[in-house]
Amino acid sequence: NMFEGPTDILVENSTIENPGSNGNRPPVDESSPALLTVENGATHSSGLPDPTSQEYFNDNFSTVDAASTSDESAASLHIINEYSLTNDIGLSAANALMRGPPASRHFGGNRGGYFLENYDYTSHKRKTEYPRPIAICGTEKTVIYNIKNTPRGKVYQMGASGSLCSDIGFRKEYLCCFHVQKKTLLLYEVDADDSLVIELEQPMKSKLNFWAVLPPQAHNNTLVIMLITPLGGFHWMPLTQEPRPRRVWQRGTELQGKRILAYEEGGSNGLTDGLPRSTVALLLTPSQKNECVDAWCIRLNKESTAVNVGSGLVGAALFRVSDSGADGSPFAPLLCTVGIESRTGPGFKYSVEKNEVEEPLILQVSSLVDASAVAEAEGSSVASAMSVVKGAVLARVSLDDTLNIANTIHGENAYLKKPELALGYLPDVLILCRENFVVVVIRSRGIILAYSYRDGTHTLDDDSLVFYGKKEIGSYVVDGAICSSEAEGEVEMNFLLYDESAENHGGKIIVITLSRESL
Repeated sequence: NMFEGPTDILVENSTIENPGSNGNRPPVDESSPALLTVENGATHSSGLPDPTSQEYFNDNFSTVDAASTSDESAASLHIINEYSLTNDIGLSAANALMRGPPASRHFGGNRGGYFLENYDYTSHKRKTEYPRPIAICGTEKTVIYNIKNTPRGKVYQMGASGSLCSDIGFRKEYLCCFHVQKKTLLLYEVDADDSLVIELEQPMKSKLNFWAVLPPQAHNNTLVIMLITPLGGFHWMPLTQEPRPRRVWQRGTELQGKRILAYEEGGSNGLTDGLPRSTVALLLTPSQKNECVDAWCIRLNKESTAVNVGSGLVGAALFRVSDSGADGSPFAPLLCTVGIESRTGPGFKYSVEKNEVEEPLILQVSSLVDASAVAEAEGSSVASAMSVVKGAVLARVSLDDTLNIANTIHGENAYLKKPELALGYLPDVLILCRENFVVVVIRSRGIILAYSYRDGTHTLDDDSLVFYGKKEIGSYVVDGAICSSEAEGEVEMNFLLYDESAENHGGKIIVITLSRESL
């Protein structure tokens, strides 16, 4: 069992404080399916519209002229709502929320590597997605901020060292808190009257380096909380019959002592009927190169090694092409990166330091390859084969022309003032992926660039990145999230911004829709 041995020094037996509400917990599969093993592929019931069919995707994601880079393309990005944190929860709580947790991202990170079903076959309508609420806590109070609630901010007279909220739309609303001094994780159910009921207490014996809430597709269609410790990565599923954290990757020498800046998972083992698993993890750590990050990929549920898939980057994320895994088959995600390409001559001056060489930013989409499958075919059994490695470059585009350096970001004032952030300022570029959209967010410039990934598999054309729009929001971007909108062919983005112009330099959340119809 991969969870024996070192796992024993991480956790002790769980104590269920309120077992009655969890009496029907689903079973947990302890197997470790391979990255691309095809088993029990799910199919849709006949007679219902299938949004995963090729015809559906061709109609829903119609393409546009790849050369469309004029100012008119900005019409595809619309700010539809804006919320002031100070007005909603007060200045002190707003500042704490802006500062954020030290071991997690505000919105939880990119989820572009999953197949997130956006069609309800019961109601025959699109499912409504929402970004995960932001939770922040202190020694005496915990605040949950959710733009979809009224009021948007809820304050609880309960302190903790850190807290996370479950996704909106999950079976129930949960709040998970970590207590450093008690060395415990506490899971609370948020009742309809907004009271908190302790659902589970999980003792811990190891330091928590980073944590995040993952989609249910990450493990067995249940609530999954990712715990990263000096020993490795663990899926904690507190609503299952055996809520003990289960190790899904081991922290080898490659990641030993490295600070985790961002974490996400993607891919699928194809077991959509009951025991789905994500298959690939992406981690970002600080790079030796100033203001940059290193990207690492790990094959989940195997004794694999972390593989460096990019050094000296400014951002990276996982990405799923729209038809990958749509029929229930297993798939591996793609890798999106933004890096600085060395060259002579004028280009994008990335560093705030003076006398730096100006270099262009490159957005690139690459495949990820199951190295163990290649090794097995070649009869190799080397340990390095038990991993995921970067494959061929499928599409790339320079951001220089789109950024319009001379008119948009030229001069010292191009860099916006930043708030104090517990997690720091890396990565400086966020990459958000959903429904074939790839959105590049340059945090320090307050610039949003939207692209659509055109898969040439069915047209015999090369894969490409089509520019869709640019938005300059004039504020430092603390964090962002992307999800499907209620409207066809549209996605919704939420950005947490540092509002320097506001009184006492408060924060705000803006909601932006990205639509294909407007083009």
